[in-house]
Amino acid sequence: MKIDHITRPAHSGFTLVELMVTIAIFSFVIAASYATYINFIHSTTRESQLTSINADAATTLKLLERDIKMAGFGLPQTTRAASHNNCNVSNEDFCKNNTDRIFMADGWEILRDFTLNKEDDGQIPTSPDYYSKIANSKANGGYRAQLTSDASLSATSVAVDVLNIDSADERDDPDDDDGSPLVDIKDNKSFIISDNIKVEGHRIGSLTGTTINLLSNESLNNTYLAGNSSVAPALGWYVRKDSSGKKYPNGDNIYWLYRNQNRVIPYVDNLQIQYGYDAFPNSTTQGGIQSVDWADTMPPPSGIPDGESLFQFNYLRAIKIILTIKVVDRKDPAKIIFTNFETTVDLKN
Repeated sequence: MKIDHITRPAHSGFTLVELMVTIAIFSFVIAASYATYINFIHSTTRESQLTSINADAATTLKLLERDIKMAGFGLPQTTRAASHNNCNVSNEDFCKNNTDRIFMADGWEILRDFTLNKEDDGQIPTSPDYYSKIANSKANGGYRAQLTSDASLSATSVAVDVLNIDSADERDDPDDDDGSPLVDIKDNKSFIISDNIKVEGHRIGSLTGTTINLLSNESLNNTYLAGNSSVAPALGWYVRKDSSGKKYPNGDNIYWLYRNQNRVIPYVDNLQIQYGYDAFPNSTTQGGIQSVDWADTMPPPSGIPDGESLFQFNYLRAIKIILTIKVVDRKDPAKIIFTNFETTVDLKN
């Protein structure tokens, strides 16, 4: 009997089982590679976001530091700075609870006016008294306004004399798009009220003639007498909820740091301000920024500096700012990163 032997080719194709196993292994490798790629992209995006936010925060601190150094430029030291600590008005559209606010007299205003008056920056004398005299000699009361009536505790408005809050005595600002004249209080939307002992800052709700109306969420914290109290235009820094209602991936509200009415930087979790007072104000040798008593308010509690019963504004020697940024991971909303940025500004009295 003849038996035919069938010889299979040396290179035959895959069986169905072999093909399915190969596809499964290949798919697993591709999925793993894709997941690694996605994680890499996500990590790169997150790091890029953090780098950008960190750079913005550092720039913001520089701007705040410049405002502090210019605070009260050309004005008495009583208008240099004022604090509103631990904002708690139950309305985070106004300011974030438990954050600090700082107000400082707008020293840029008088500098702008000098520059627009064709004074060369390098030729302006450096004596503070020089600037005070010029500011006080302006036709409409300079950059300050005197109270025309006493302002009581919890008052919601302040009546002042003819300040250039909405008048045309300021020179035109060439950088102003609408060509309108500079107007101190109205444009700034914030002011500082002070006498020889007390000082506080507020945001402006509205202006009625020469009456400054405060926002509905706050009122005066002290009593101010018309004879020795004045108002100066100010810059106010504070934290406020995003006006458009934007939220983090985990549903938390996003907050912005504001400079008066202008948004500066988002993702702010906290702003804390501390004030350093000369620990040895009557010493012939000034201790400098290393020898200060720190407090959370301006003016400080009684007894600071040590042994001083009557506070003087030139005791303020330094201001410390701590800005906290909050970033929530988009992929894993439970992962939250807090970063603190801190700077201390040495003040020149």
